[in-house]
Amino acid sequence: MLSFFLPDGFISNEEMDMRSTMRSSWTKMVDHAEEVQDELNEKQRGFQSDLLNDIRMFGEEVSTFR
Repeated sequence: MLSFFLPDGFISNEEMDMRSTMRSSWTKMVDHAEEVQDELNEKQRGFQSDLLNDIRMFGEEVSTFR
C-alpha cells in the first residue's frame, strides 16, 4: 500500500527485499501460531476432563466427610 502512494524510486530495492522477506516471515509466524494453538487445544481437553473428574470426586469426598 505504501509503494502505491509513494512516487517511483522512493523505496529502495533493499526495502523492497525486506518487505518481501517480512511477508514470508509473517506467514510462517501465523502458520506456527495456528499449529501451537491446535496443540494447546488438544492438551486443554485432557486437562479439562481431569479437572471435571477431580471436582466431582472432591464433591463426593466433601459429602462423605460431612
